[in-house]
Amino acid sequence: MIASRQLCTFYLDGHLFGVDARTVQEVIRYQEMTRVPKAPPSVSGLINLRGQIVTAIDLRTRLGLKPREEGRLPMNVVDYEVRVLQVAVATIFGFLFST
Repeated sequence: MIASRQLCTFYLDGHLFGVDARTVQEVIRYQEMTRVPKAPPSVSGLINLRGQIVTAIDLRTRLGLKPREEGRLPMNVVDYEVRVLQVAVATIFGFLFST
């Protein structure tokens, strides 16, 4: 029997990425965040997500891609390990189902 797989997909700097949908807790709009002094460049800051403090990781910086356009706010993908991945896209592309 072939196992099926579901992915939350999005474009980032012209590249199509997918995150295992089972690890995605939610997708949220950009929120103001608190900077973390002396944090690595890929750590955008901390977000208060309904009383839970989570770390925001900028995927563009983490993957060595060019910075997002000025004035364009990222979307946030929250995984079950309570991290926020910032994705600079207008919308999440969708969910991909494969078998």
